[in-house]
Amino acid sequence: NKKSNQCLEFLYSRIKSLEEKIEHDNVIDDRFIKLIVKEVVKTTFNLNIYPSKDELQEETEEYLKLHYQEFMIILLLAKQRSLCSFLSNKAKKVLFTHFGATVLPQINTNSTAEKITAWKANPKVTECYNNLFNREKNFTFTQILEKVFASEMPPFLHIAFVATTFTVLLDLKFKTISTNEDVMKN
Repeated sequence: NKKSNQCLEFLYSRIKSLEEKIEHDNVIDDRFIKLIVKEVVKTTFNLNIYPSKDELQEETEEYLKLHYQEFMIILLLAKQRSLCSFLSNKAKKVLFTHFGATVLPQINTNSTAEKITAWKANPKVTECYNNLFNREKNFTFTQILEKVFASEMPPFLHIAFVATTFTVLLDLKFKTISTNEDVMKN
């Protein structure tokens, strides 16, 4: 009973902390956006009383390039990495769901290198890899892609990214199951 109360207190404090962080992030975003709007409007108002949408867009881009180029690059890279992570995780989830736990055993992303190697050496994993990348019958890969991308026709680059994600995950040549930027680029 005491232990469960401690656990509940911990969870409550953790949730409270996360809520505060989210609120803090939103306040910073709002202030940042208001500052940009104020500065861009001030500049465009001095040039043109009734600026067009294009002029406002151009001035916003110029303002961000001039004052926040490094900051914007950091935000853009973070968002780009987030999208990569989202696509990779979605593809992995669809892969494991498609094959099921009896055909493709689960693996924890925090597993040791030895466990990862043993998992990849498992004949079931090898069979899934071969089934996925069988050149004569690539029906399995097509089915999985349809689930990953819903009804959209994805760019070839995204298909290649998913294929590489599956290769890193299942191929014994790779000693990791993590699809970070360094692994994917090499």
